[in-house]
Amino acid sequence: MTYPIYLDQEQVTIHVYNDGKLSARIEPEWENQVSYEELFSGNNEDKKDLIERNIQSSFGFDALFRYRKLFTNEELAQLLENTIVQNQRELGIIQALMKSRELSQPKLGDTFLSFTLPTANNEEYLIGEPEKSFQLIAFLSSGCPYSLQSIPKLRALHAKHADNLELVNVWLDGSEETWKNYASDTKQMINWPDTWDKHRFAQEILNIDSFPKFYLLDADGRIIDIYRGSRSFDNKTEKILNKSLAEVRQ
Repeated sequence: MTYPIYLDQEQVTIHVYNDGKLSARIEPEWENQVSYEELFSGNNEDKKDLIERNIQSSFGFDALFRYRKLFTNEELAQLLENTIVQNQRELGIIQALMKSRELSQPKLGDTFLSFTLPTANNEEYLIGEPEKSFQLIAFLSSGCPYSLQSIPKLRALHAKHADNLELVNVWLDGSEETWKNYASDTKQMINWPDTWDKHRFAQEILNIDSFPKFYLLDADGRIIDIYRGSRSFDNKTEKILNKSLAEVRQ
């Protein structure tokens, strides 16, 4: 992708390559490809200055999210006040980032957060307040083969425990297009609530950095277990559900 950016008040062109390590070629300053780390090789104030001067471009916003820990909520609020953010999703992501910092990350035994996310039908689905004995929240990524491998297992689990288990997917994809259309043959198997973390709120507050990741809640929204990876999912959920359902029946 190509963006105009500003370096020392001079507009140049940056070509960003998504080659697995995020690199770029800047014309006319730098002829060779450089990494993001080299592009942002200055001190923290230099990095923030570069981001602030380019915040209205996708490049600047991506850099802001990549280096978001450099900014306080007050600085982010000031940035929004002084900038017209054209992309409403980008604006929502910054606002969600600020909100997530005001909350504590829930841990095992805590009550899960309650929030809504959009479904493919543009409806809002409430997560964290189960309507059945249990709620299993699956955090997935379309680019993760293990996430896609989990879909048939989730479908089988959903069919077996439909009376007691409320299942919901949360896709942590970079775009709505990817969420809805990538690996569509596999996703056609989904017949339970399917949502998208549009503003990265769930990913940020829960610090999700690997996929798939699962949160199992009881009827009161308390976290019974947290686990990741399709292998741990195979038998663990079934055992926990059987044990917990047996206790409920007693």
